Order: sequence, then structure tokens, then C-alpha cells
Amino acid sequence: MKIYTGILMVLVLGLFLVIGCASSSNITQANNYFEQGIKYLEQKNADMAIANFNKAIEFNPNHVDAYYNRGYTYLAGKGEGKPAITDFTKVIMSNPAYPEVYFYRGMAYEKEGDNINALSDYSEDIKINPKHTEAYMNRGIIYEVLGEYKKSLADYDIVIKLDPENPRTYLNRGIVYQKNNDYANAIADFTKAIKMEPSFDKAYVNRGFNYYTSGDLKNAMVDYNQAIKINPNFAAAYMGLGLVHKTSGNLDKAIEYYNKALNIKPDFADVYKCRGSALHMKGDYEAAVKDYSKALELNPKMFDTYYNRGLSYENLQEFDKAIADYNQVTKFNPKDTDAYFSIGLCYVQKRDAVRAEENFKKVLEIDPNHQDAKDALKEMERIKEESQQ
Repeated sequence: MKIYTGILMVLVLGLFLVIGCASSSNITQANNYFEQGIKYLEQKNADMAIANFNKAIEFNPNHVDAYYNRGYTYLAGKGEGKPAITDFTKVIMSNPAYPEVYFYRGMAYEKEGDNINALSDYSEDIKINPKHTEAYMNRGIIYEVLGEYKKSLADYDIVIKLDPENPRTYLNRGIVYQKNNDYANAIADFTKAIKMEPSFDKAYVNRGFNYYTSGDLKNAMVDYNQAIKINPNFAAAYMGLGLVHKTSGNLDKAIEYYNKALNIKPDFADVYKCRGSALHMKGDYEAAVKDYSKALELNPKMFDTYYNRGLSYENLQEFDKAIADYNQVTKFNPKDTDAYFSIGLCYVQKRDAVRAEENFKKVLEIDPNHQDAKDALKEMERIKEESQQ
């Protein structure tokens, strides 16, 4: 539910920076095409804007404004990061102090999934303009994605000092607190965002989740319902209500809300995982497996879903499939004792004592105090001794 706060604005500087020795007639032609490109850009006609910037550059290959605005048009008008990066880099090579070019190139790098270069460009932009709140905001988002929560919080703190009336900053900072398991500060920030913008549905959903995680189901339900009142098509709010009802033991009601969320957003991987869990709790293991499989199809990095699906396979006595899923968990986390212990139990059911023992011992290598693994090995030893008598 992260909110991306990079604000794209048509920035037409009209500097007409010209480098080199193009003829005066070519310069005039270039500037005429450039002006036409700006008009099309303002009309949000990206293709015609780019065509005219192309002509401007054709007549004057050193027309910095044309490169800049063409790069911006690729980024904002067509959502294309690579050509935007090329154009912004051309601008930087000609004029490193060109206003906000590092900021927009950072956004283009983000578009291409290159967070490291985006981070570098936002930092460079901040050096040039220490009061550019959007650069701090975007850099804070990247730090959050990279798991560097202290740096992320520091950037959001600066944004709040520079612009204390922006509710989205409190939302973003609250999400970082949430990821850092600081639910009290997260709730406080979401509450500030709501006071500033009472119709801020995302703030209600995030605050509801923190109430839910803190065990305050009553306030969580109030917030999720308020989010739906503001935005009846907010799938995450219906998922939240599903979580509350599932925790309350009302599995049918939880599934009903999960269904509503999926009707709105059919590719919502988290909801498939949650509905799968509710179906598993109801004993409908086959349906649970289908939901877990759909969740993994949509998001293969939902590692805990492999474990959950393994449990459903185990209950269906499909032990080989369960073991395969538990093994996936150990690939992601080689120290997951629950996964190794469950593998051991599956091998017990398959009457493979050697592999069962190997996995129980693996559990004890990771956690020497794991009582269930100790008990399992003792029981296996007892059975072995009885068989030899």
C-alpha cells in the first residue's frame, strides 16, 4: 500500500541553451520545432511532442532544452524510462546544473527498477537543491524498499520540516514505522494524515492494519469500514475486514470479504493467500491449495505461502508435494526450523526413518532447544528399540 509521491510536472524552462556552432537558420528552425513540441506536451500529446523535439534536435544536435523535454515526455507521457535516461544523461553532460534533471533521471531509473542509480540521482539533486521535498520523499521511498528504515525516516523527517502540511508524508513515514514494527508511531502518523485529509482512504486502511496487528480488532474494523465508505472499490479494505473476521473466528464472513476484494482486484496475491488460510482452517484443503497456488503464480516471492501450501498438502496426505514446498521454504531461509521439522514429519508418514531423523537433527543444529524435535527423535529411537526386541 505504499504511496508513490513523485509528482510529475511539465517543466518548461525555455532556456534555449545552445552549444556549438549551428547556423542561425538551423537554430531558428530548431527553436520553432521546440516551441511546437512544448505546445503538444502541454496538450498531453506525447507522440507529437516527441516528433517535434526530434526535429529540434535534428536541426540543432546540441539543443539541451529539447533533450530535457523529450526525456520528460518519454517519462511522463509514455512511461518509458530508458530513452528518458539517455536524454537526461545528455543534458547532464552538457549542463550538470540544469534544474531538476537529476530528479527526473532518478525517476526514470526507478521506472527501470534501478534503485541504486535512482538513489544516487536523488542525492545529487538534493545537493543542488537542499529544499527539494520531492527528492527527499522519493529517496525515502527507495530507502524503505531497500530496508534502510533509519535513512528513510530521516528523509521523511526533513520533508515534514520543510512541508509539515503534506498528509502523504505522514502516510509514507507511518508505513516505514509499520515495517519496523513500531505500531504506535505508525498509528500516530496515519492519524495525523487523516486529520489533514479526512477522506484519505489509504491512511484509514494502513491505520486499520496497525490496529489489527496490535490486537485492536474493534478499531481496525472501524477504519476498514470507513475506508470502504470513502472508496467502495478499495480491495485492500475488504481484505482487512477479512483478516479481522478470520482472527475473530468467523471464517465464512472472512471468506465473504476476501471474495469481495477479489471481485474488485482479481490479481490480488495477498488475498488469495489469506483466503487460502481461511479455507485451510475450515478443513477445505483442496480449495486452500488452489488459492495458495494462485497466490504464488501472481507473486512467487511470497515465501510463507509455500509453507502454508505444504501444510495443506500434508493434510491431504500428498507428502511428496508437501516436502517440495517445505524445501522451497528452506531455500529462502536455510534456518527455518518449522520447515525442516515439517519435512521430518512428512518422512515419518512416508516411513522413511533415515530422512526423518536427518531433518529432526537439522532442526536441533539450528535450535538445540527445539523440544518437538527432541521428542520426535526420542520417539523414533523408542520405536527402533522396540522393533529390535
